[in-house]
Amino acid sequence: MKLTCAQFKKDFLSEIETLYSTSLSDTSTIGQFIALGQLVRRYNSQSWTRTAKFYRDHHQKQVYYFSIEFLPGRLLASNLLNLNLLTTVKKGLTELGLDFETISQAEPDPALGNGGLGRLAACYMDAMASLKIAGNGNGIRYRYGLFKQVFMDGYQVELPDDWLHHGNVWETRRDNKSCIVQFGGNVWLQPQADGSLQPQSENTEDVLAVPYDVGIVGYHNDITNTLRLWSAELPPSATYSSQDQRDRISEITKVLYPDDSNSAGQQLRLRQEYFFSSAGVQSIVRDFCATHHGIKLLGKKVAIHINDTHPTLVIPEMMRLLMDEHHCSWEVAWTLTTQVMSYTNHTILQEALETWPIDMFKNLLPRIYQIIAEIDRRYREQQTPIFGKALVDQTAPLGNGQVRMAYLAVIGSHSVNGVAPLHTELLKTDVLRGLYQVYPERFNNKTNGIATRRWVQLANQPLAQLIDQTIGSDWRRQPDLLQTLLPYQQDDHFLYQLGQVKLTNKQALAAYVWPSNYS
Repeated sequence: MKLTCAQFKKDFLSEIETLYSTSLSDTSTIGQFIALGQLVRRYNSQSWTRTAKFYRDHHQKQVYYFSIEFLPGRLLASNLLNLNLLTTVKKGLTELGLDFETISQAEPDPALGNGGLGRLAACYMDAMASLKIAGNGNGIRYRYGLFKQVFMDGYQVELPDDWLHHGNVWETRRDNKSCIVQFGGNVWLQPQADGSLQPQSENTEDVLAVPYDVGIVGYHNDITNTLRLWSAELPPSATYSSQDQRDRISEITKVLYPDDSNSAGQQLRLRQEYFFSSAGVQSIVRDFCATHHGIKLLGKKVAIHINDTHPTLVIPEMMRLLMDEHHCSWEVAWTLTTQVMSYTNHTILQEALETWPIDMFKNLLPRIYQIIAEIDRRYREQQTPIFGKALVDQTAPLGNGQVRMAYLAVIGSHSVNGVAPLHTELLKTDVLRGLYQVYPERFNNKTNGIATRRWVQLANQPLAQLIDQTIGSDWRRQPDLLQTLLPYQQDDHFLYQLGQVKLTNKQALAAYVWPSNYS
């Protein structure tokens, strides 16, 4: 996007006046951030619209990345960098007497994850947009982030991370894309005139899933993909509801990883997992049917990736939709489901694989349990004559009174990967050894990486500038070109400059840790 400094300043002051009906001098830092964020969204709005239209008009295959965690970090600087506006905006703000870094730090950092799992998901979203892949994220819009850490009287104190206190400037609420997720109730199969069985349910607990979409901006390419985060609300039909019912529903998307050391906490965690898995799959199938004729094209036009076991319920949920609502046979539904699904395992210990007590699972998700029980039956029937009862008992989705999520994820996917070569080998030889014997062709490796845009261009600007001076700036689009730095590993002049970059960064860190000593 092309934007002059003069035009930016005019637009920014106009945004301030529109939002606050006052002058720039009478605004707070958070107010300045909100105005700047709103302006950046407006600059990017046509790109987001064009991207969605292009994907739709060209029937582009859509990739959906399901993760219970997303750690996108602060998006202001990242969005400006990817829009090629960072230098212009910094200069314009300076001319207005403002400091970009101060405004940027006012942006809440959404702690919708607790580490590598969520950051990996965010890096994949960044990469797909920058590579012009039609990629979509699917997760939970937690009311509170993981936690906010402060130190009081020398002690670490954890406080609720109220990241939505001022709203989220980057999100768009999509009421017209909402859907109903059902829990509990009684479910039975009723014979039909044609001999088929149609599921019937009563006394279910219905939850309204409302999506909030965040644009994920590609790097200098006019592409904006979508991260969709779901919020749990009371359905419009629930006119008369108790406070307990309201609390029970809002609790689903209140906090990341509730305490699951007791039965109530386990149920809440399972409710979270089914909530965003069901809402996401419903949304995908609905959008697919709106733009395609015939459900049998689903496997060619949709890919769903399961980031660790938390979204594994997308597998039986897809089966439910295809069979119960689109009247596919089991065989057709299973073929389509396995074509669509792929799975990343993050666990290195077999005993750490996610499981749920069958009795609890059956009561909370009765229709989904019926489907998993049938997956289990058919798996045992097909594989026992080939691999023997002992191995099949060890690897079936149901066993020892538990629903075994990782085993279900492997059985219901066409591709399974670890996150590094050594980890993938451990999956084959230890963690998922039995399933590797059954499905050796499904296992492959995908080594984790990082988004160089955030972790070099933004987080280490002195290093990025040195690399530009040394090998040119094409590496910013093609990270493989960083290999051309290898000949400089013995270059005294380059090594001296690298040392100065390190010194600059260490001084910046020291000033941050002990500001009074560097003021």
